[in-house]
Amino acid sequence: MLKIDRSTCQLTRLDSLSMADAELKERADLQQLIYKNAKQFFEEECGEVLFVLNEEVTPSNLVADRIDLLAVDSEGATVIVELKRGNDKLQLLQALTYAAMISGLTWEEIKTEKTDPGKLQALSEFITEIGLDEDSDDGQAKLNSTQRIVLIAESYNYEVLCTAQWLTDKWGLNITCYEVALARDRQGNAEYLSAVQLFPAKPLADQARRRGAFRSQATNEPRRVETKLLECSNEAIREFFEEILSQNPRRSKSGHAVVFPPMGKMRFRVMPRKQSARVRQLGRFDGDEQHWSALASRPVKAVSGGRSLVFDLSSAAAIDLFRRFIDTDLANTSWRNVPLESNDVDDDSDDSE
Repeated sequence: MLKIDRSTCQLTRLDSLSMADAELKERADLQQLIYKNAKQFFEEECGEVLFVLNEEVTPSNLVADRIDLLAVDSEGATVIVELKRGNDKLQLLQALTYAAMISGLTWEEIKTEKTDPGKLQALSEFITEIGLDEDSDDGQAKLNSTQRIVLIAESYNYEVLCTAQWLTDKWGLNITCYEVALARDRQGNAEYLSAVQLFPAKPLADQARRRGAFRSQATNEPRRVETKLLECSNEAIREFFEEILSQNPRRSKSGHAVVFPPMGKMRFRVMPRKQSARVRQLGRFDGDEQHWSALASRPVKAVSGGRSLVFDLSSAAAIDLFRRFIDTDLANTSWRNVPLESNDVDDDSDDSE
C-alpha cells in the first residue's frame, strides 16, 4: 500500500506488517472489527451486501465448534464467514462442515436460535429490502435454501484455493476468498486494513459461477430486474415491467429494481416478484399509508423507523393507478422533511430536492 504526497508527487510505501507482529488477535481484534463494522468492511471494502446475524455461532448442538460470523446475503443465502489470522489449510474444510450443518436448519431456527436478538428488527427490514418474505408462500426463493462460504485470511495455502476452484467449477459451490492486509503509517502511527477478492477474481467471478453446477440459473446470475421477471407468472406485472424496461429506465444501483422518478430524488423502487410488484417508497407524504392500502394486495408495511413504506401490487387496476400517480401526481406531492438513512437510498441516486 502506497501513500501519496501530492505536494512532492511522491509515493511512499506504508509499513506492511502481519497481524501477529501488530499483536492483532484473530477473535478479539479482527473478528470484532469486522463484526462491529460489517457494513464498512463487507459493503464498502469488499462490495458484498451482507447482513451479519451473529458471531461465534454454534452450527449444531452436537458439536462444540463455532462459526466466526453468520450472515445472510442479498439473495437470501446464508453465509458462513470464517476468519484466519495468517493462513490455515483446514479453513475451507471447517467452513464446509458448518455450511452442511446450517443447511439442515429452517429459517425460523436460524432467526430465533442463531441471530443476535438485538438485530431482529434490522434483519426484518433487510429481508424486506432484498425483496424476500420470511413467510413466503408464493413459490419464491426461500431464505437459507442455499448456503455460501466466505473465507477471510492474510494468505492462503495452494490447497485451499485449488479446492475452492474445483468445488466451484465442478460442483457449483459458492465460495469467495478475501485476502486481508494490515499496513501502518509510521508518521501518524495510523493502521489500515484492506481486503482483496482473491477468488474468484472479480472480472471472472460471474463466469466462474456460471460454469459451476448451481441449482438454478437464478442462483448463478445477479437477480437483476430481467432475471426476476423470468420468475413472474402475473401477466399484468410482466406487461408493466416489459413496457418500462423497453424505455431504458433508471435503475437501483444493484440493478434489481426500476426507480421513479427518472431524475432527481429517488422516491420509489419497484421490483418484480412471483405474483406481484414489490414497491418501496422512500420518504413519506400525508395519507400515503391509507392511499396505498386501497391498492396493495398485502398490508402496507412501514420500515426504516417509519421513514419508508413497502407494499405489493398485483392487479392490473392497481398497477394503472400506481402509474397514474407516478405520471401525474408525483411531481406535485408534498413530501415530509424526514431524513433518510444512508441505506434507504442508492448511492447512484440524486438526493438533491
